[in-house]
Amino acid sequence: MAEIQESCDGRDGRRLSAEELSCPKCGYAIEFFSDEIARHCPSCGFKHFRGGSSDCAQAVHDNL
Repeated sequence: MAEIQESCDGRDGRRLSAEELSCPKCGYAIEFFSDEIARHCPSCGFKHFRGGSSDCAQAVHDNL
């Protein structure tokens, strides 16, 4: 099991921020918080990954 890196973007809950990214499939605005790596689009269901370190994403995925 991979260990989650403390240096991953958004890991510090004291500094959460939000951003909206467009779904690449349907264009719906998906709200991401800085501690989230992926979200399903509420409109079409497409799983969208926010940019960032793939090592962080893999570590979180492996620990789910």
